[in-house]
Amino acid sequence: LSDLSPEGKLVAYVTNVQGKRSLWLRQAAAEKPIEVVPPADVTYGGVAFSPDAGKLYYSMRDADGSSGLYQIPV
Repeated sequence: LSDLSPEGKLVAYVTNVQGKRSLWLRQAAAEKPIEVVPPADVTYGGVAFSPDAGKLYYSMRDADGSSGLYQIPV
C-alpha cells in the first residue's frame, strides 16, 4: 500500500518485514524515510493524504480483529 501526496512531495507506504507491518513517510528530496507507525502484527487497509497534504489517514486492523481509522499531521 502507498499513496503520493497531492503536490507530489511526499510518499506514504507500508513495509512488511517478517510478518510485521509498519507505516513510513518519505519526502522526495530526503535521503531517509520517517517511521510513522512501528512494526506490529497488524494489517493496513489503506493510506491517503488529505487534499492539502497536511494530514495522513490510514486504516489498520490489529491481530485481535479490532480496527480503526487514524489520522496524523504530516
